[in-house]
Amino acid sequence: VVEWAKNHDAGLGEEGRQLQFQLHSLALIELLRKDRTAALFYAREHLAPFYETHAEDIEALLGALAYGHDMEHSPYAPLLYDDLWGEAEDALIGAYCGLLGMAKE
Repeated sequence: VVEWAKNHDAGLGEEGRQLQFQLHSLALIELLRKDRTAALFYAREHLAPFYETHAEDIEALLGALAYGHDMEHSPYAPLLYDDLWGEAEDALIGAYCGLLGMAKE
């Protein structure tokens, strides 16, 4: 899905960039549970381009690095339980419909 959004970036506009950010954020959260070092490298490569528009979100994600495997018991636990997957799904549907010139509903 990330590749699709990246490949259609020009046609998707801001919705596509938001979708890419959400998907990269979800991937980072999954990495945080497994390998903090890999998560840090992933963030540098994939989230840095979004810093100008998503600084607060990125800083929260990077703060979660300190807790790694124990995020469930950290101040960053809401990152795990918020409906991030649902938001990403809505963003994907909106971006796809927008690309086709269709209404989301």
